[in-house]
Amino acid sequence: MVKRFAALPLIFTMAFVSTWTFWKLAVAAAHPLPSWDGMVYWINGENFLQGRYPVYEFFRPPLLPFFLALTQMVGLSLQTAYLWHPMATGLSGIVLFLLLRNFVREWLSSAGVVIYLATSVVQYWSTTILTHGFTMLFLIAGLYFLIQPSFRSGIVGAAFLSLAVFTRYPVGLIVVPIGIWFALKRGRLIDIDKIVIGSFVPLIPILLAYPQGLFVTFGQIYRAEILGDKSAFVGGSALPPSVPPTIYIGWILGNLQLLAIFLGIGLVVAARSTSARTLVFWFVPYLVVFSFIANRQDRFIFELAPAFAALVVIGFEAVLRRFKNVRLLPFFLLLLVGIYAVNQTLVGLPQQQAEWGSGVPSQGPLVTTLQLVGREIQLHSQPSDVILAEDKVPWLSYYSSRFVYLARLEQVASGTVLENYVASFNPHPTLVVAVPAFGSNVTFVKAQTYLGLIEVIDTPAWGQVYLFQVTLP
Repeated sequence: MVKRFAALPLIFTMAFVSTWTFWKLAVAAAHPLPSWDGMVYWINGENFLQGRYPVYEFFRPPLLPFFLALTQMVGLSLQTAYLWHPMATGLSGIVLFLLLRNFVREWLSSAGVVIYLATSVVQYWSTTILTHGFTMLFLIAGLYFLIQPSFRSGIVGAAFLSLAVFTRYPVGLIVVPIGIWFALKRGRLIDIDKIVIGSFVPLIPILLAYPQGLFVTFGQIYRAEILGDKSAFVGGSALPPSVPPTIYIGWILGNLQLLAIFLGIGLVVAARSTSARTLVFWFVPYLVVFSFIANRQDRFIFELAPAFAALVVIGFEAVLRRFKNVRLLPFFLLLLVGIYAVNQTLVGLPQQQAEWGSGVPSQGPLVTTLQLVGREIQLHSQPSDVILAEDKVPWLSYYSSRFVYLARLEQVASGTVLENYVASFNPHPTLVVAVPAFGSNVTFVKAQTYLGLIEVIDTPAWGQVYLFQVTLP
């Protein structure tokens, strides 16, 4: 009888992940979320494909743009790009099930997948063009192969971890501690070798074609992120309002509720386990560092979701072993998982939609406006020109096929400050797009001698849009 039902957890997981993925594919197709970052990745894919350098917002990781460039090469449109992320996220759920089987019984592994994919942040942000789902797929696969005893599996695991970093740089906070732990936990040279070799395997094609590429990329990231030199070839965006460092801990406690108790138990148990300790290295450094960086958003819970799902079910496993004679305990634990999934879907997900928007149709006043303004930008500029605009710059870049960067014109009251800001770009901008609907002081902009009004565009979403020619010495 036991053998007959042994495959049920795997069958359930496959059915749940498939249903979840098809659901999110339908949502992504009907209501795509045109995020700033997603448009940047798509534009960078175009730039890679066309050999246009420097790429837009050069500090973005290259792997997703390379992938999107391949999809563009075979003729797939921007609309299809929204479908890759839910598929990658769903697949990462299956790999998470395979990983968790090494730590807990199989039906608990299935419960961990439900917790991960039911998390409202994962549900919401998986329907846009972002790196999170791909990153989790590579990261979870890397851990799965790393914990296998063979040398070859270690190389494959380290390679996946390397891919995760070049898909989303911040997961280096997870990958570096895990890599060091696996390399040194046995103190053998062969374990260090497999981590080093595997980490560089994905980079070999790039190094062969462009040997100095890594040094150039890291130099650009250093100048942009450490020195703050983002004046050239960076779109730029306003940071969200200041939020307290407790945002992520508050989210976890407020959303996991009773499951947070098992998360705490799982952390203690995993910290004492040689194999499961990697999940602690995943959860703790990321949570601590992201709590103290300037840009704090609940979107970044996405990278924590697989880790806290895993730690919760490890906590379940510890409690089940401690109270193995309590027959109703498994049903209680499954009930908690079910309550979490329902609450995240019916309460947490609508809250995310209210905060960030519920997606926009492929046509409408905003899209028409972007197309109108993009077309006028294209008519008055050359392909390599730099443009400054008040808002929606990645979309204007897409519709104009130009490099459009952010200019907060409503925040500038000094002509000298504005001139120095415009002159700080290299090359100098060709056009400035002023939108009174966003607060642009058109009278002030007109008064600048180096800005000449070309035309006024009437748009359905923004009203009048002013296009200025830039003439700097």
